[in-house]
Amino acid sequence: MSDAEKPPVSRGRRALVAAGAAAAIIAVWNAPGVVRRFLPQRFDFEPVETPPGFRRLARGDASRVVDPFIGIGGGEGPAAPDIDPASLVADLCRALFRFEQVESGVVPVASFSDYFCPHCRVLTRRLAAIAETDPSVRVAWHEWPLFGRMSEVAARAALAARRQGAYPAFQAALSRGGFLPTPEFIRSLAERIDVDPDRLVADMDDPGIDREIAESTALARLFRFPGTPGLVVGRTLVDGALDDAALAALIARERADGPVPGCA
Repeated sequence: MSDAEKPPVSRGRRALVAAGAAAAIIAVWNAPGVVRRFLPQRFDFEPVETPPGFRRLARGDASRVVDPFIGIGGGEGPAAPDIDPASLVADLCRALFRFEQVESGVVPVASFSDYFCPHCRVLTRRLAAIAETDPSVRVAWHEWPLFGRMSEVAARAALAARRQGAYPAFQAALSRGGFLPTPEFIRSLAERIDVDPDRLVADMDDPGIDREIAESTALARLFRFPGTPGLVVGRTLVDGALDDAALAALIARERADGPVPGCA
């Protein structure tokens, strides 16, 4: 049949086909990671007054609490000392990224998390995988225990494991979730990853760990994170977790924008 002999398509049928195509496009767009990973990321940054030179990206999933500092110094054990957030601004790179200067081409990342925050567990695995495969991305891990005594015990155990060079293994084990940080669990985990359990338990109450938690808490207050996870990628403060595509795009954007203010 020639084109001239084909019956005309009715206006109603064309409208139906167009509506169906539009619905299909919307469905694909809303499917996680199907289309958006191939499109350029658009970031709506908001300027912040403190610290100067930084900006905020308010997006992503976060676990929020009424008082974002409820878990600090509570329960048994020594209370973390209170640190004025403003006192950290003068030496911000060291406190935030754990080194004085950022090398050219390096994107520093600081992660603030709680082991009982489900969004943190996902983001921690993403960041650990990036840092392992890309040497130009350096992650500083900040323990920010918000959800009571169990969070604080887990954070202290991870920081104590760091003193034996076992922080990544301890962090990975705790980030799987589904545990109660009882003394028996902490000792069993230490033995499983070849860490001295007696030393680890003793180090958990060391004043130096109090200081580490207090400093991370003060930084979280300085950046006004509403909950966990809190993330600093270069000069960008991120409230909540990011998906793989957005995180990769933000790292690329920070690399293109150059050194972090005050850290070069």
